[in-house]
Amino acid sequence: MNPLACQRIRNLILENGISYRTVRSITVEDVAPEPAAGISILLIDTCSVSKWAECSLRWQASGGRTLLLVMPQHWRQSDDLRILSLGISGVVPITDRLEEEITDAIDSVDRGGLWVDDEALYAYAKKMGPSAWRPQSAITGLTSREEEIAIWVANGFSNKEIAETLEISERTVKFHVSNILKKYQAPNRRHLIVMIALSNRSLSLHEMEKKRA
Repeated sequence: MNPLACQRIRNLILENGISYRTVRSITVEDVAPEPAAGISILLIDTCSVSKWAECSLRWQASGGRTLLLVMPQHWRQSDDLRILSLGISGVVPITDRLEEEITDAIDSVDRGGLWVDDEALYAYAKKMGPSAWRPQSAITGLTSREEEIAIWVANGFSNKEIAETLEISERTVKFHVSNILKKYQAPNRRHLIVMIALSNRSLSLHEMEKKRA
């Protein structure tokens, strides 16, 4: 729907050595049951794909991640909350800053992170419950090994990948991850990623509360 944005994205990902495949018209049925070999992110233009949520869910079901392109005038914070609830990893508005954001967004999402507006991330964390939006510094009791593994988890690495990297057993990683989730009061890995993402944003939650007051 936006040829200029499409060309700019194509140029940027090629400049950064990222391979891609373009699908001009996409439906739920067009999304492969499994992500194509070597393709980890489905980038969807929501103006062109009416059933973007269904497409993303089908893609994610077999391990893929989704990043949405949106026109800001048609997008609200409530939409960001919806995409986070659906498990979608990020949103990039089509603006003059597209070239600055798209490669950073792809890199973040590819590593298992999230790319959404600070306010939306904050609101989503509030919905998750009080434990989710406490500053990380308020969460104590992690051992040095748990802190190390928490960083790997927050960057999207699986238990197997962490075990191979740290040269420990996968069973040991599972044990530590279980303890980390309990200490953060996080029901799953995605919530843990949100909590750590919040703690790393330049604007603290306390500052954000003051601005909203």
